[in-house]
Amino acid sequence: MSKELGEFSYSLKLSGVANENVRTVSFKTEIGQSTITPIKLQSFLTRPVTYQLNIINDEGYNFYLENGTLAGTSAVQQATVDKGIDFTLPIKFDPSIIGECNASVKISDKDIGSFFVRLRGISLKGISYI
Repeated sequence: MSKELGEFSYSLKLSGVANENVRTVSFKTEIGQSTITPIKLQSFLTRPVTYQLNIINDEGYNFYLENGTLAGTSAVQQATVDKGIDFTLPIKFDPSIIGECNASVKISDKDIGSFFVRLRGISLKGISYI
């Protein structure tokens, strides 16, 4: 408060937003081919965990879990208090179009919530044999 200016009250509406620091994994192959890239992650839970996995394709079905499905699980052993445990999540890129394809993999657990990894694939025109 100021003698000269008086008192002013403001109502503030504050909100929090999730961190947008999302990892991106890139893929590249020719149309008609597929490639599998393992995403390397670390778990810091001090109990064994089975992560729920869901592929969210933005356009067309171009990304899959290694077994060809869009949903599944990944079992991970418990980590120690001071060190996380590494695990890999193999993702298959099997493009249906030439050009750029985008998707996300949602990795979730009931106790920690969900996080995402962006998937960016480039599909090239194959060599034609005439």
